[in-house]
Amino acid sequence: MTIPLEEAKHYKLEFYVSLADFCRFSIKQLDVCLTNDSLFDSTAFAITSVVPQIQNSTFISDTLNWVKVSGIYKASGGEQFITIGNFNLTNSSDTTQLDTPSQPLSPNSSYYYLDDVS
Repeated sequence: MTIPLEEAKHYKLEFYVSLADFCRFSIKQLDVCLTNDSLFDSTAFAITSVVPQIQNSTFISDTLNWVKVSGIYKASGGEQFITIGNFNLTNSSDTTQLDTPSQPLSPNSSYYYLDDVS
């Protein structure tokens, strides 16, 4: 974001996703965290210490089309960073196994393309 969000204002966030070909699983938890500071940590394998403000509630398994994920967020004020992803450990993520026509891209993961974040 170029300027921080303003306190008590409502913001609509949306983006489009598509599951990569040859993934073995799709997930529900493709969520959004809006924060004042970056969540980046080069030493961490996963970011699980946050609760996403916008949560997706359906499995996204479409590999041919773009699927819109959106939500409304009431800002606390000062948010400058958008982090999109799964903020749960693997064993607490909702997954569904897919019929993959050949060798999966990664045997136990999902890989999504993101586009048009606004």
